[in-house]
Amino acid sequence: MMIKKIGLLFSLSGTISIVGEGQLQAALLAIQENNQNSSIQFQPIIRDDRSDPKTAAKEAYSLFRQENIDALIGCYMSSVRNAVISVLNETHGLLLYPTVYEGGQVHPSVFYLGAIPNQQVEPLLCWTFHHISSNFILVGSDYIYPRSTNKQVRHWIENAGGKVLSESYFPLGCINFDKFFIDLKRFIKTNRSIVIFSTLVGDSVHSFYNQHYRHRLPFTIVSPITSEREISKMDKAAAYGHICASPYFRSINSENNQRFVQTFEQKFGCTGSA
Repeated sequence: MMIKKIGLLFSLSGTISIVGEGQLQAALLAIQENNQNSSIQFQPIIRDDRSDPKTAAKEAYSLFRQENIDALIGCYMSSVRNAVISVLNETHGLLLYPTVYEGGQVHPSVFYLGAIPNQQVEPLLCWTFHHISSNFILVGSDYIYPRSTNKQVRHWIENAGGKVLSESYFPLGCINFDKFFIDLKRFIKTNRSIVIFSTLVGDSVHSFYNQHYRHRLPFTIVSPITSEREISKMDKAAAYGHICASPYFRSINSENNQRFVQTFEQKFGCTGSA
């Protein structure tokens, strides 16, 4: 029997922990299933990057140099991924990056496993443009993925004949959006249909949706990154009527997915989606 050490580096505390916990659980389930059916056994070693790029780089270095892992899985935010790349360069380590990202980056030590904007964001924009509105308000968390993705979003919208009415970014972990929503009320007077395109992440997400609901704004929120775990933290009324796109939803009606969800819930309980 061959044993391979796998580092699992996720945000288990801090503003991104709501997503990081689910990603860790999914990785642990995959390792469990591999170990039941393979002569190559994976030994997981778990670390918390605390939703912080510097901490992520430190933990990744420790995993490769002290724990002698064979590969690393994790790093949800692009800023975290980029911080770890310097460690990969020094250690010649391998990172499996398991989430959506903004594209535009290729590194010989990284397997990018998630969707990029032309696979996920562009189809969502096209559907929104033709079914809801061609007028967009862009809002995101202030790090690499939202800013880079929104450059592509703006380009697509304007080429399609739509308009970006405003673009705003908030610090990671921001939970107070009252001023933002008060400022948006000026657009109600224009009598135009408007979409709020959100690339907020973590703790900001449920706060944003809940406050949007309290302000009674008539604008649909559309997001390519709001996860089912983040939705589960919102008031149900605040989530109603909004749109999100994802490479995976736990509600997919297929035999394979139903089997996966059942196995996941048996191991971790009904904690939302991976």
